[in-house]
Amino acid sequence: MKLDSPFFMTKVECPVCGQVNEFENIKAGAYTETGRDTDFCPNGRVWANPEYQKINPLLYFMATCRNCFYTHEFNESFKEWKSDRSFITHRLSLIRERHKEELKQEESLINRLGQALDPEGHLFESAMIKLLLGIYSEKTTEKPNALDLGRYFLRIAWLYRENQEGRDTPHKMEKLNLTNMEKTLRALQSNCQNHEEKIYDLKTSVDSCFHTQAGDMEMDQKGEQLKIKYLKGLDKIQEHLSSLLESLDELTDMCAQIHNSSLGSESENTKITPGIFEGLVPALSLYGDANHPSFANFLSSLKESWPEIPLNEYEAMKSALKYYKQSYQEAKDITQKNQKIQAAYLIAELSRRVGDLKEAENYFEEAKRTGQDFIRRNQDDPNKIALAQKIVELATKQGKVNLVQAESRV
Repeated sequence: MKLDSPFFMTKVECPVCGQVNEFENIKAGAYTETGRDTDFCPNGRVWANPEYQKINPLLYFMATCRNCFYTHEFNESFKEWKSDRSFITHRLSLIRERHKEELKQEESLINRLGQALDPEGHLFESAMIKLLLGIYSEKTTEKPNALDLGRYFLRIAWLYRENQEGRDTPHKMEKLNLTNMEKTLRALQSNCQNHEEKIYDLKTSVDSCFHTQAGDMEMDQKGEQLKIKYLKGLDKIQEHLSSLLESLDELTDMCAQIHNSSLGSESENTKITPGIFEGLVPALSLYGDANHPSFANFLSSLKESWPEIPLNEYEAMKSALKYYKQSYQEAKDITQKNQKIQAAYLIAELSRRVGDLKEAENYFEEAKRTGQDFIRRNQDDPNKIALAQKIVELATKQGKVNLVQAESRV
């Protein structure tokens, strides 16, 4: 390893198979971020060593055992797992049992994903695979951590975004147009769903609309006839809306398929300094062979047995949103007040990004309310409230963006 390498190595024994692995830790100051998106995705970085400029640090976010492919977030908790009595006593036995059972099956998801790792030749793909392995490993536990699952899916969304933005091909404008088409389709879907809700409201209020004074039998009969015609008219509109929503779903799926077919087909097979990943299991030649002509095709084949695998940024955000909401509502994985404020904000921002603007509005208000309450109770400690202040500012700003989007749909 070069002296100017941005890494230092840490040895960790695999909790499942016992093999001692050496994992890369990124040194403090090895790179600087140039900015962050409104869902906290880094939108630019500069490595001190320019040789590593094309590497996304998320490649090192997860630690994967070279022997059995057990994967965990590469944090202090994982590094010190042998000192965690609760993990050893209550969780480890089941994790080992389930993981080893998967390994026995040659075509299991763990084997297929793990054998496909190629961090020297396919940076984006390997970072994605490690995150998927980390999610799969977490879901084998007795009580998966919903907050962590949300965090991992969000990082997959970030990877898709950076991979998409990093391409500079003759088809870039066509892809931009495709993205705009998807946004328009989602807006139409939302409008149709709103109309369906309004029709439901009309149906529930139909009795009061055609009510006549008691005792007037002739008027009652006419009112009943009009009511039947009225309901038939609403049913017909509802039928057309359902058909329209089905068509919109089909068109949205077509756009997603076009995105998926292009994913990986133009991905650069960037080589990095030899030796950094020395000893890893040799990669399958799946990014261009007869069975899997692209990485998207490979993931699509895995999705048949694990439907939760996201094939694009939108699907990854939907899964992240699902688990963030589960964690927030159950309040079992969020342990700090700042975490709750941040989770409420992310639920709002992800809801906005996937097109659920009403949900976004509710959670932006929730983030502001929770954040302002925390700031008020800790106003004498500037350091403690600094993060909460930033999130409240973001929630206020993005709440206005969400309102503009909602108004444009009317």
